[in-house]
Amino acid sequence: MANRFRLGALRGIKIATIMQNPRSAFNPLHTMHTHARENLPGVRETADDATLTAAIEAVGLENAARVLKLYPFEMSGGMLQRMMIAMAVLCESPFIIADEPTTDLDVVAQARILDLLESIMQKQAPGMLLVTHDMGVVGASGG
Repeated sequence: MANRFRLGALRGIKIATIMQNPRSAFNPLHTMHTHARENLPGVRETADDATLTAAIEAVGLENAARVLKLYPFEMSGGMLQRMMIAMAVLCESPFIIADEPTTDLDVVAQARILDLLESIMQKQAPGMLLVTHDMGVVGASGG
C-alpha cells in the first residue's frame, strides 16, 4: 500500500504521462473540460480556464472553448492525443513518459505530434522517455 501511495504522489507532479491509446484513456461520459479539471487538482490548483485554453491552443487545437465542450468520441485520434499532451504540459512535471504517442496516427499527424514534443522539450526542458517500436519515430525524434 505504501508503494501505491508513493507512486500516486509522483503522478502528475513529478511524472506526467502521454498514453499510447488516448481513446481508451479518456472517459467517454465526460467532456474534455471535466477531464482537464479532474487531472489538475493537486497539480496546478491555480489553473484557470484561460490557462487551459492557452495549453490547448499551444498543442495546435483551434477553438479551445469548443474543444473543452467535446466528449472523447467527438474527437479524432490526433485531437485526443494533442489533448493528452496539453494535459501533460499543464502538469509542468520535470519528467514525461510518452508511451507510443504516435500510434494509429497518419504520417502527417505523427510529424505534428513529434514536432510538438520537440517544442515542449525546447521550451520547458523536461526529461522525456519516448517509448516506441517505430524506428521512423526514433529517427525523427533525434533518438
